[in-house]
Amino acid sequence: MNDIRRRGLLLAFLALLSACERIPQDPEGTLDRIRDKQAIRVGIVSSGEKDASVQRALIARLQQATRANAVVERGATEPLLVKLQDGALDVVIGEFDTATPWNTHVTFVPETKTLADRGLKVASFAVARNGENEWITLLHREARSLEKQQ
Repeated sequence: MNDIRRRGLLLAFLALLSACERIPQDPEGTLDRIRDKQAIRVGIVSSGEKDASVQRALIARLQQATRANAVVERGATEPLLVKLQDGALDVVIGEFDTATPWNTHVTFVPETKTLADRGLKVASFAVARNGENEWITLLHREARSLEKQQ
């Protein structure tokens, strides 16, 4: 390979590398907005879970990691997930049927607690909008840290 071609490939590689300066990133700017406005819009699924300590602990970790306060809204699963998908919420935390059709529309962060409920496989998750990868990465990190503490 001649010297000119090698330099051309090197320049092309450097140009591509500079385009990747901030990966993962959020196309909709979720994490930047949370930090700028110092508010995390959290939906809590009102599922009757007796022990909400896992939810509270995750919210506390997210507040600490982002230096933002949680603005909590409680409700039924479906309306909260619609709000999440529409960008009106940043995260939804609660119990979800593991076979939910929402699996392809939102991102489920690793389960924080698995439960058996009336024969259904139900698990406690934090859920984020698809594609908001910087925010999802932070959610994964905080959920994993929380699991290690329990």
